[in-house]
This record gives sequence, structure tokens and C-alpha cells, in this order.
Amino acid sequence: MSVEPVVRKSGEKVWRARWREGGRNRARTFSTRRDALDFDAERRRATRAGTLAQLDAGTETLDEYVTETWAPTYAATLAPKTQKHYGSLYDHHVSPWLGAVRLRDLTPELVARWQADRLATGAGVVAVRHAQDVQGAMVQRAVEGQRMTSNPVRLVRKPRAPRRDEVRPLGPAKVETMRAELLGSGSSAPLRDGNVWRRSWNRSRRSPARSSAPEYRRRSAESSM
Repeated sequence: MSVEPVVRKSGEKVWRARWREGGRNRARTFSTRRDALDFDAERRRATRAGTLAQLDAGTETLDEYVTETWAPTYAATLAPKTQKHYGSLYDHHVSPWLGAVRLRDLTPELVARWQADRLATGAGVVAVRHAQDVQGAMVQRAVEGQRMTSNPVRLVRKPRAPRRDEVRPLGPAKVETMRAELLGSGSSAPLRDGNVWRRSWNRSRRSPARSSAPEYRRRSAESSM
């Protein structure tokens, strides 16, 4: 482990803490030397105490977790159609806004702001609700994997779903009235066993056939003479 100064292209001077983990070189940048030294000292204490994994929990971004852990581990158990649907919701509604946020930095307030921004920019309520469900399921897996202590997405209320027109069934009296108007008979016989269709068919068979077009023209000519 080491701490070293770094000068960025803008001329800003920052401090970088470097260490090796799992056969890979890792680094984290701080604005002050004191913060870098404190981080370095905390890692050293955690290594001695055996709590290094807890110290690093939640340092990966949401995008990193989804692509490197959630997708190959949990999405693989979903149906192909569901995988495609989840991926579309995440890529379109979640990743551009929250993908670069570290898991440990996700808060209910940040999720609520994301929700408000999506609605303000024209996203549909139903789409935002579904995207929040998918995001909550992904973050819940991170909680179960001990990368986070709680699920901030589940603490945020979803936007209210649009109201649907209420379906009111017709009462018996209304049904009988409509039946009588349909049959034109005023009968109060109950509608069952295809009664409507049989009566309509029988009535059409008893009614006289309409005059053909030539016959109709002939009768019209005679009446006008």
C-alpha cells in the first residue's frame, strides 16, 4: 500500500492510494493527502483484523455490479423474454442516471430524485414503475450478497399507477330491458340455452322475403302512372 501525489491535466493536484488485491493493482484518488492517508491506514487495520471485505463492500458502481455479477449470476435463471425486458428497462431508464453511482452511495433520496427526473422528462408512469421494480430486484441481490446493508430502492414509493375506467356490471333489470329491445317481443323469458339466437333465426325464417330489385322498380313505375 502507498500514497502518492498525482497532477491531472487540468493542473489539479490530487492524492492516490494504491494497493494490490486479488492479484490486481487497485487505486483510489482523494482530493487531500490526509484523506488518502486515512484510507490507507484504514485498509491496513482492516487487513490485520480480517474485515477487509466489509471495508470494500459497495465500492463498485451499479453498472459494474449489474454487468459483472447480477447478469451472469441471476439473470441467467430468467426466461429469455424476461431477460430482454429487464435489460431494456435498465438500459433505458436506470443506467444513464444511476449506473455510475457506487452501491454504497445509493440512497432513498437519490432514487426518489431519479424517479422524479424520469417522470419530468416524459417517461411513462407504468414504465417508471416497472424500471423501479427491476432496479429494486437487482439491488436486493446486492444486499443479499452483503455488498449493501439495506435496499434504498424498496424504501421509495412508486409513482401512482394511472386509474383505469371502472367496469360496472349491468343489473338484471337492465339486461332484461336490453333483451326485450333486441328481440322486439317484450318477452320476459330468461336468456339461456341460446334462446336469443334461436328466436332471431326463427323470426327471420317466418318473415316474407324481400322483393327483388327489378320487381321493386316495376311496382314503383306502376304507382307513379
